[in-house]
Amino acid sequence: MKLVGNLTGVSLQIVEVDDELLESKEHKALNPTGTYPLLETDKGSLAGVVTISKYLCKQAKKLLGSGNAAENAQINQWLNYSQTTLQPLIDHIGLGLFEKETILQSVYNDTSKELKSVIKMLSGSV
Repeated sequence: MKLVGNLTGVSLQIVEVDDELLESKEHKALNPTGTYPLLETDKGSLAGVVTISKYLCKQAKKLLGSGNAAENAQINQWLNYSQTTLQPLIDHIGLGLFEKETILQSVYNDTSKELKSVIKMLSGSV
């Protein structure tokens, strides 16, 4: 989120949430879905990377293109791709690297290979 804040010129205060705050009634009222990251605004709370990114871009009137239907659809397509394809691969690799979950070496290798392929495609190298 800090990157999107920097790109849009929006100053964000990053707060780490500890277990005590997570369990508080006040925090649960701000974030009933338990989805993170969470952004508190003067109009209420927003949760999730895509939701918050789109909000910050619209607030700053930056980075979301001209607003025509085709361009908006393409933006949504790539945001969806990042959430459904790219992020799960990155999460899986992270679990293997930081040993929060034991995964087979062959699964780790296959996931790494798939992630490299996706990154090549995204960078236009394929």
